[in-house]
Amino acid sequence: MENYSGLNSSNSVSYITRVENFVREHNSDMNYSIAIDGPKGYMERNWLKANNIEGVPAIFVIDRDSKIVWKGTDPNELNKVVSFVTSKNYNIKDFQKFIGQRSQEGKINY
Repeated sequence: MENYSGLNSSNSVSYITRVENFVREHNSDMNYSIAIDGPKGYMERNWLKANNIEGVPAIFVIDRDSKIVWKGTDPNELNKVVSFVTSKNYNIKDFQKFIGQRSQEGKINY
């Protein structure tokens, strides 16, 4: 997990160049899509810092009721979480139990 802090800058050209260099340097470890926040850091402030996430990838799973039900930086857990949340019989109480079990097993941090 890499810390994203310090990538933002008020100069959008240097900001984009720094992000491109970061991606180029870590490309072999990145098997996911990359999005770039604006130079003022709106997403960093309102999503990442607001949710205590300090790393990439920053992942949010939103359920069918438009609630953030999982956030994290571990893409290995994403498929399990998405499968649970998109299942026909999904309900938030069972999902919370699932997350609690995964946390106790040390396999997921939420």
